[in-house]
Amino acid sequence: MTGDVIGREPELAILDRFLDALPAGAGALLLSGEAGIGKTTVWREGLDGARHRRYRTLSCGPVEAETRLSYAALGDLLEPVLEDALPTLPEPQRRALEVALLRVPSSGARADQRAVSLAVLGCLRSAATTDPVVVAIDDIQWMDLPSLRVLQFVARRLKEEAVGLMTTARGTDPDEDPLGVAGALLEDRVQRVHVGALSVDAIDRVLRDTVGEDFPRTTLLSLHEASGGNPFFAQEIGRALLRRGGEMAAGERPPIPERLQELVEDRLEGLPAESLAALEVVSALSTPTLDAIAAATDPAEVDRRLDPALENGVVEVVGDRIRFTHPLLASAVYQKVPPARRRELHARLATIVHDPEERARHLALSVEGPDVDVAAALEEAARLAFSRGAPQSAAELWEMARRATPPDRGEDLVRRIHQAGLAHHECGDTALARSVLEQAVDLSTAGPARGRVLLDLGMAVAETEGWRSAWAAFEAARGEAGDDRTLRASIEQNLGYTWLFRGDLAASERHARAALQLAEELQDPRVMAEAFQAYPFVEFVLGRGVDRELLDRGVALERHMEGEFKFHVLRASFVVAMLLKYTDRLDEARRTFTEILADAAAHGVESPIPQFRYHLAELECWAGNWDAAMEHARASNAAAQRHRWGAPLSSEGHFAVGLVEAHLGRADPARLAALEGLRVAEEAGEVLIQIMNLAALGFLELSLDRPAEADEYLSRAVELEHAMGVREPAFFRIVPDEVEALVALGRLDDAETLLAPFEDAGRDLDRAWTIATGARCRALVSAARGDLDAASAAADEAVRVHDLLPLPFERGRTLLVRGAVERRAKRKREARDTLTEAVEIFDRLGAALWADKARAELARIGGRAAASLELTPTEERVAALVAAGSTNREAADALFVSIHTVEANLKRIYRKLGVRSRTELASKYQSDTSGS
Repeated sequence: MTGDVIGREPELAILDRFLDALPAGAGALLLSGEAGIGKTTVWREGLDGARHRRYRTLSCGPVEAETRLSYAALGDLLEPVLEDALPTLPEPQRRALEVALLRVPSSGARADQRAVSLAVLGCLRSAATTDPVVVAIDDIQWMDLPSLRVLQFVARRLKEEAVGLMTTARGTDPDEDPLGVAGALLEDRVQRVHVGALSVDAIDRVLRDTVGEDFPRTTLLSLHEASGGNPFFAQEIGRALLRRGGEMAAGERPPIPERLQELVEDRLEGLPAESLAALEVVSALSTPTLDAIAAATDPAEVDRRLDPALENGVVEVVGDRIRFTHPLLASAVYQKVPPARRRELHARLATIVHDPEERARHLALSVEGPDVDVAAALEEAARLAFSRGAPQSAAELWEMARRATPPDRGEDLVRRIHQAGLAHHECGDTALARSVLEQAVDLSTAGPARGRVLLDLGMAVAETEGWRSAWAAFEAARGEAGDDRTLRASIEQNLGYTWLFRGDLAASERHARAALQLAEELQDPRVMAEAFQAYPFVEFVLGRGVDRELLDRGVALERHMEGEFKFHVLRASFVVAMLLKYTDRLDEARRTFTEILADAAAHGVESPIPQFRYHLAELECWAGNWDAAMEHARASNAAAQRHRWGAPLSSEGHFAVGLVEAHLGRADPARLAALEGLRVAEEAGEVLIQIMNLAALGFLELSLDRPAEADEYLSRAVELEHAMGVREPAFFRIVPDEVEALVALGRLDDAETLLAPFEDAGRDLDRAWTIATGARCRALVSAARGDLDAASAAADEAVRVHDLLPLPFERGRTLLVRGAVERRAKRKREARDTLTEAVEIFDRLGAALWADKARAELARIGGRAAASLELTPTEERVAALVAAGSTNREAADALFVSIHTVEANLKRIYRKLGVRSRTELASKYQSDTSGS
């Protein structure tokens, strides 16, 4: 139900639960929040969700001017149902309501409000006899009092009726209950949602959608802080920033537009001058403690000066700190301080604060031009911020340091620009990082110093444009490296990755081996840690197995890499996690990936998130945890898009989404995602990721019983895999799907040619997945040639090995093949048992297309079989929970399955029982069970 709503997933989940529960009886959803925070957006989404469920909706949005117009809101609410409901009311109630709503003249008699209230209750009950009704009121604080009193009366009398009350109210008190539903309805039927601040990433998306601007990450953080996460305020501030050029100097605060300035100045009006002076100090401090404020003003007078601001709700006391009740108030106070006095204020505060970072910031804001001492203090603060896991703060401080560096300090300037670029990259500002690093290249002197900047530039370019584009920077760096073997080792390693993604494993191995040899010569722990992860990965893809000894050495040396650029994706632990995944040790792989992801988050590092999430998505897809897989896939995709990362990261995210959607049988979104991933990878020349997206598209077409279309994609993937030199069969995992497509097309010799070396590799490398899927493919080929004994033996072997693996979907596919072979061999009972188990696996996973295949194969078996309209055990459990009032999410949690599994089962349940809604299901199911 999310549509285009940004950053409100928790609120929308509560909305879903509220709406899903309405058929079981009356409920209420109370939304609260400050002006502009997005209450109405959530409320409208609730209306859309109700209409999508085919509920009746009665809505109104009172405005302040209508607060004195009697029954104005009530008339808007009831207008859609009056024509049908009025004739069902007793005459006194009907007459009272018509008079109240000015539909008929009063004829001198006064309309009794109780009669009006009873009439409204009757209208709602009448409307709810066929479908649930949602009564939705936006900005209930502006509702006229007579309408409010009537709805309070109604709320107290709703019990079993399928009527939901959904309101929004302006304010910060989530316990406010204008309709009095808390005392009228059961506690679990009342949902309270305080719509709070949006996250930084959500505000970023809002600004891109509405303002049309991609602000740098550091600017975005300032916008988020100033707006307090309020999307309306953020848009106004963003537009004001664009009007003055769209750029903010490091350490500068975002502008407050005139109409917001006027809004907040109303709160400051009337405060004494001495209070405003104290507030200026509060606005300039990052952690305004009472002691700091006293030291900057007058210790004896600080309480008296702050009291008026506390009484007016401008600031509040939290522990030993004073803070503004909204960030906009702080910005407004600070913006009104004249520049000269502002510099004096910061100079005074620099002598008071103890934190090195805050002191450096105050020093920077106390001077007008470059200053050697200030620049040095800012550099020290930047290093401290980075060491504390705050790359966003480090990026801003490095920028302030470069701005404070005198032009004649060339070496200092290059170093600070270089470090600023790295910090921007770490916190996700990839385009800005590239621009800043290019400046550092232009200013650096020839030789290893320039080579180091070129190396980092290449690593940034690899993520924004792809490894093909990065190759030129790495080659240029190699030309500058000279005798610096440490630098050469890092360059060789990155050239190895460049050729890996570009599809030349032989070249990749040459560079990875060169990096390894240099590392062994140097015996530098940091260089060795890097090389000991790159070479084993290339060796694995070449089909030479897992060099655990070298990886263990790399893991042991990882601590020497802390603080290095792209540390998290260059560590041996990441390679260990990937190889655990490819060798189907999924629990160990999941644990390792999760630990690395948590460590990156603890360091505030954004750039590796898409890669970690992509791997977790593929892992959970293989493991059959498709809700978790989709969550990781979408997170990978969203992170890549959020930071405008290029081909490798965005293509991986598209692939992950396409893969999971394809397993769920959702053809259109799967095809759209994988085609986009393929397009981006092709444009960037990323062969490795082209193969991944081709594989996803081929699997989708195979799932749809379109073998010719599947072969079109899969044959390209196989061709690229062979050209690349990949010898590890469990890396891309495309051969079994291509063999199945070729068998379906009758091209048995081609299938045999592809299958034989695949089986050999599985045995040589002892890859259980390869052995199992190879045996499944052998069963398909043998059955197609008419050798059912050989096919049966191969299928039995495939099932035996799959029973040892944590891959439920692949096991289901193997059972499907074995069942088909058993059916053809006239072993009906075994075939029925095998195929029934396959159906159960696919149903449990939510693999709708493959469940249909298994059912179709089951239907080909002659003899007595279960009636097709009987519910399976899984369907029985889902039906019982949903009929009892469980939401899809609650049913999924109770059964330990994915929500997609519940949805797929519900579709079949509706079809089998001949019902169209949850209400009909509850009635039908209860009737059937009570009669049995």
